Amino acid sequence: MGAERLSDSRAQSIASLEQILGDWSSAEIEQFARYLNRFNCSIEEYSEARRA
Repeated sequence: MGAERLSDSRAQSIASLEQILGDWSSAEIEQFARYLNRFNCSIEEYSEARRA
């Protein structure tokens, strides 16, 4: 039951992202992915520093 709900939720999220990013160029998506990765790394660094 839980695995099925997780799978359904993931499928909905992917479909939504495909619609949202549907008119973005490949270059825009790649740039967004780089910024998002940088943002996530910064959050991890911040969290680790606060725990220390």
